[in-house]
Amino acid sequence: MALENQEEFAKGIYWVGKKDEEGNIKCNPYLILDRDEAILIDPGSVIDFEEVYSNITKIIPLWKIKYVILDNQGPDFCSSIPLFEKKRANFKIITHWKTKVLLKYYGINSAYYIINEHNNKLVLDSGRELLFIPTPYLNYAGSFITYDAKSKVLFSSDLFGAFSAKRKLYAQNDYAEKMKAFHEHYMPSNDILKPIMQTLLKMDITAIAPQHGSIIVSNTKEYINILKDLECGAFINPVKRDLVKAGGYLYVCNEVLKRCESLFGREEVLDIIVKMDVKIDKDNTKIVDYNCSGETLWNSLFDQIYAKKNIKWILLLEPLAIKLSNEYNIALPSVYDTIASKEYLIKEDKKAHDLNENLDKALVETSNRLIRCPVTNLYNFDFFKSYLSEAIKENVLDYNPVLIILKLDNIEKIRFSYGEKESNRFINIAANIIKAIKDDNTVLFRHVGTELACYMLDASKKDGVMFAEKIRIAIATSNAFTENTTVSIGLVSLDEIKTDSSIRGQKSLFEQMNDIALYRLSIAESLGKNIVCSEPMDTSLKEENGKVLIVDTDVINVEVLKTLLENMRVKVFTADNGESAIDIAVKEVPDVIISEIMLPQKDGFRIRENLLMRSRTKNIYFIVTSYSKNENSIERALSLGIEHYFKKPYMLSELIGIVKLKIKGNIKL
Repeated sequence: MALENQEEFAKGIYWVGKKDEEGNIKCNPYLILDRDEAILIDPGSVIDFEEVYSNITKIIPLWKIKYVILDNQGPDFCSSIPLFEKKRANFKIITHWKTKVLLKYYGINSAYYIINEHNNKLVLDSGRELLFIPTPYLNYAGSFITYDAKSKVLFSSDLFGAFSAKRKLYAQNDYAEKMKAFHEHYMPSNDILKPIMQTLLKMDITAIAPQHGSIIVSNTKEYINILKDLECGAFINPVKRDLVKAGGYLYVCNEVLKRCESLFGREEVLDIIVKMDVKIDKDNTKIVDYNCSGETLWNSLFDQIYAKKNIKWILLLEPLAIKLSNEYNIALPSVYDTIASKEYLIKEDKKAHDLNENLDKALVETSNRLIRCPVTNLYNFDFFKSYLSEAIKENVLDYNPVLIILKLDNIEKIRFSYGEKESNRFINIAANIIKAIKDDNTVLFRHVGTELACYMLDASKKDGVMFAEKIRIAIATSNAFTENTTVSIGLVSLDEIKTDSSIRGQKSLFEQMNDIALYRLSIAESLGKNIVCSEPMDTSLKEENGKVLIVDTDVINVEVLKTLLENMRVKVFTADNGESAIDIAVKEVPDVIISEIMLPQKDGFRIRENLLMRSRTKNIYFIVTSYSKNENSIERALSLGIEHYFKKPYMLSELIGIVKLKIKGNIKL
């Protein structure tokens, strides 16, 4: 069934996008109808809203949309959501918690359905299941894809997307090349891409519906295999091949032409090569003979592309050129050297401009020595010191920098158990995770030894702590490491040094910031690791003696426990709802929390989840009490690291005994 600007490509599943969209990246919003429920997937940008809204309302009334799936926070995916809300749409946003954190900046008011709180699944009223498959860093930290078990359609977000000069709703024979070009630009590495593709190969998928490019309705496993083996990202390391056996320079040039044809069309490619001194096969858009050296042909082809077309073509072809150059051990086309200085200049705001200006200055000063770490390709400590010493001068900066130094908690164990190569791999993974979540005004360095450092050009200390916590959580929850890995972090703000004379000294501002950040890193490690330390002293993280928080709505139960504990000279706090409990726990950091599960606002498990996300409270010993105790609740308690779960009525002596053990030495009986 085809409508004016809508296409039903599977039963009850519609493409509802903008028909005549400009640019090489086309956006694809989708609509699933299931009886009286509708699910909108990646509704698109503000630019496309009017047409997408019109397409949807020609199929169903807006009130039928119960859910909107947002598999990443890009504006091309979701910036139109507030406009739907203004039209009185009433739906829940389905997304990952990492994406939710950023979605608030669009001014979204709708309620959320967080996939990682619902076993990565949504069951509709009809029983139809949507499965959410996390795809972290492809190409955002919270990215995921959606599989409709009924239709067997995979809604693949950025995966399987493509560049396309003209919209083609369904993938044609040239789609593979368009898809490769897109992934070479946007996906971080084959190491991250390959495991997801191996998972998809095991699934029964009849169609793949990406957010960009065309819908794949046949041979889905063929496209999955292409991405499984695709080398992409900044650290491409393809298998070395013999150029002569492959067909010489003629082969690599025709590979470039094949890519050009898929992206821009045959006529555009013929317009380039007919002017070259070569013999061509117009039917197949290939060069079949040439009257110069192979290296000259290689360079001439790119020179002609640049002369006849524009910088956009050269930029789109760059990953392929790098891959072919590495694979066949030939020089990168000279055009990339000659245009770099004049074509990559962009307008920047003052902060970004200052950042680049300082980087350039430091590069000149260190031009006679190696400035990058050979393991991570990050700027090394010598450059880090040179750059920051120049950047952090009194009365020079109009804004406040923050310095963060971090270290993987198990890196020494990894080195001892598996060797230097594996420990370097862990550091590289951590660096890639940080690169994926940092902004343009934050520079990542390799510090001394196994440490990494982040320099935030302009940030409040609060923003610095938030970013440090984001790093800590991202590393602790990452599946990229072969062993569970956490990180300890020390942080300092320049404002602290300028305003607190007690921590000033004879050293330069850089040396003071570096020393304080390292000192706080050591505090974080000494306090049990997996902690962000951001205070001049460790007072904010010191454990108080004999503190217990009781969270329960049963007044009698609270009073009995409170009396017993206070008789033991334990300081007791009480709360009767989840929100108050969290506020008290964050402020007081008790040794033990005794919590009922069934509570107003947030239940006991949600309290535990919230506290686990914070450095200050993640190590608080948590005891659950409840009249309800079943297999599901026990499994959830265990998943949250809760060791003691008492069913009411319980033996007071047993509970008090556990509390005594946990604060032994801090109480005087």
